[in-house]
Amino acid sequence: MAAIPAETADASLPDSYTENTDKEELTLIRARNFRRQFAAQYEDRKPLLLIAKNECDVEKHICTFLRPSRLPFNELYYFDGCAEFIADYVTYEALSECNAFPRQLKAPMTTLRTQAGNCFEMAFTLCSLLTGVGYDAYCVIGYATKGITTLDESTEVCPVLRDGKEVDVLDDFEEESARNPYRIRAPKDLRSQFLEMMEKREEDAKEAELEKIRQEEEARQAEANKEKPDPYHGLRVHAWVLVLHGKREVASSFYLEPSTGERVDLKTDKYLGIEAIFNHGNYWINMQDCGSGVEEMVFDLKDITLWETMFSLDSDAGMSVKMPAAGENADLEQEDDEDQEEKEDARLAGLIEVPHSWTEPIKINSLDFDSRCPRGHKTTLYKQAKLEKHGQYVNKQGLMTRLIKYEDTLWKNESEVHEWYRHRSDFLKERTVDKATKEIHDVFNRGHSRSLKDHFHRVGAVGPEATRIMTYFLSGRKDDLAKREQTPTMMVEHFEGRDDFLYRREVDFGVRQKKFGPASEGKYRPILRIEEFFNRDTSKPADLDVERRRFYMTSGRILLKFHRKGNDITRNELSFSKPKNDLSTFALTMDMVEMYTVDSNDESNFSRLDLHRLYTSMVETRDKLLKVVRETEDEVAATLKEREEEERKLELNISMYDSSRNHDAKKKREELEKQHLEAIRIRKEKEKDYLSPFLVRLGDPAHLTSEQAAEVRQGCLDSLQKRMQHQATLMHAKFKADTKELMRVQRAFQAEERAGFRSSEADQAYKEQCDALNYRINLTQRRIARHKEESVKRFMKLEARLHKDPRLAAYRGPATSHHDVF
Repeated sequence: MAAIPAETADASLPDSYTENTDKEELTLIRARNFRRQFAAQYEDRKPLLLIAKNECDVEKHICTFLRPSRLPFNELYYFDGCAEFIADYVTYEALSECNAFPRQLKAPMTTLRTQAGNCFEMAFTLCSLLTGVGYDAYCVIGYATKGITTLDESTEVCPVLRDGKEVDVLDDFEEESARNPYRIRAPKDLRSQFLEMMEKREEDAKEAELEKIRQEEEARQAEANKEKPDPYHGLRVHAWVLVLHGKREVASSFYLEPSTGERVDLKTDKYLGIEAIFNHGNYWINMQDCGSGVEEMVFDLKDITLWETMFSLDSDAGMSVKMPAAGENADLEQEDDEDQEEKEDARLAGLIEVPHSWTEPIKINSLDFDSRCPRGHKTTLYKQAKLEKHGQYVNKQGLMTRLIKYEDTLWKNESEVHEWYRHRSDFLKERTVDKATKEIHDVFNRGHSRSLKDHFHRVGAVGPEATRIMTYFLSGRKDDLAKREQTPTMMVEHFEGRDDFLYRREVDFGVRQKKFGPASEGKYRPILRIEEFFNRDTSKPADLDVERRRFYMTSGRILLKFHRKGNDITRNELSFSKPKNDLSTFALTMDMVEMYTVDSNDESNFSRLDLHRLYTSMVETRDKLLKVVRETEDEVAATLKEREEEERKLELNISMYDSSRNHDAKKKREELEKQHLEAIRIRKEKEKDYLSPFLVRLGDPAHLTSEQAAEVRQGCLDSLQKRMQHQATLMHAKFKADTKELMRVQRAFQAEERAGFRSSEADQAYKEQCDALNYRINLTQRRIARHKEESVKRFMKLEARLHKDPRLAAYRGPATSHHDVF
């Protein structure tokens, strides 16, 4: 939103900005008198801020600067959303005199329009929004520390990091793999333990030396950043917002700092004292001791011993309702006669309320709300962190927030970068980059073409063989794949809710062999082992329900492990070795089978026919798994290629309902509106065209023949003749009805007169009725005569118009006489 120049700010403002009503003038008189009494009674207190000049240099009561408003944005219905919006949207400006109240303040709408304001103006705006949505909010006038009044957050912990939790996804994966007892174990470490001990000593010594240097550097930086004694400590004026418990289900009271949007506990050392609080309905002066800060402050506003009010409904509530009498103190006796008259007028007026706010209602359009920050971006430095905020659609990458963490307090060496996005076409929501380990963690919203939910990889990791972890939204995958973990030598897939009870698949890869020839021949890594894990299928006996099946691709061995039965500590196992003859025959001999059963007498469960069928099924399953694994590798490669293309051709999605940004929808809507207006214009022109009803009967031809022109002309004249005759018929009918009624009344009067039943009241009523009927009869006669004259004129005027109409130029007949018509 563009700022309004000071010299032209008054031009577009309402008259309430430049004038005061009688009630406002009376309130100002009362405020001056109240301030004089307070200064006389409490000489050690700072003069109250009751009156301030607005942007038009007109004095206004401080309470009338507030204008409770509610904006049509869901985010601004809650206190944290309001506070964050004001902190981001308005640029904080420190007071010109840190220990004095400002003499001139802007209205909330002007603050939003210029996107700049001091602590008072930001507090006005925030309090107006909070009260507008139902919070019990108050502006607080008091004193704060230097860091608060100068908006120096370089020594504070970033709010995003204050409650954040960091998880290393790769470490979790490696730890889980290390706990798996069925992984192929690494070869035994044969290195010398003594040499390892010596190397560890050297590393510990180096680390100790680096730690010592780091501590010295931190001590030096802490000394350099050590806050110097503030000569204005306890005197720095500041304004913030208080939200009391009760309304909007607020359980406990708290402060809101408008410059940062931070929620502050009542027991805080950031605020050093309170002079007064106010809202749009009253003004309360603090009568409690703030020598030890505001931690012990009690906000019982009904207790007049703690809070003195300026506006009160109780005539005995203290000096807030007492008007000074003549001679009450020496200072008041020296006032001139004009002030005495003003005081007397205020006294006679009795108790008054705070006038309605003179400010404009707070309004902001969606484009300005989405821009969020002045010029669309804002950067804040915190302790070892930097926070960047961007408005919607301002950054071409869809970046909304970027948090950069540093290893030092000078904001030089980056350790981690965390970014949040919105409206991206690839549905990327978050991205975290660890500068030390080069690890990248991407988080996606629902809607990605590959149903990606998370993607963890390292910088420079190219191809499907690199270490990476992908998690998926289950609703978008037919195979119920939840997570896929990959290293250069292994791939682990996790499934959820499958009908075949599969929940895990592991694949071990060998080293790719270098071959000459087309690249397609060696694009796959050799597969060494495939192992699948299954949950319990209760429809089968436990000792016949496979829990794991392992396929060794090099040796051809197949190992099956079944679920444990009851309280057994061991399980049934079957192992098939590679046959010596042709594999296509699936011939099975007993020397190829190794079987272990928990109950040695229960071998009948595995007959030779069952073993043959099971072996044949496992060989077919192995071949299918080979294809599945290759398809998985192709899918990973395609996903990575697609992600590269998405990053290269990134676009921001615009809602079809966002008419201000969706140019295609806006253009289409404007075209439809244009067509609609054109149709209305044409319809109105046709309604005005006296020939259109007669031309439509002929099909609305572009040119009329002589016969058609004669038909249209005669139809138009006949239509006028019928209308005129119809109007004349109505008037004649009214004339006959009134004449008949008059005759009936006269006959009734004569009959009653002959019978001798008439009275003076009846005679008077008869006279009035006859006069009314005679008036209506005479009026109708005059209208009939005028209608006859006007009909002839209108007919002649229409005939002349038809003669001049170019569409009837083909007519060659004689003119019609009015005697033939009327």
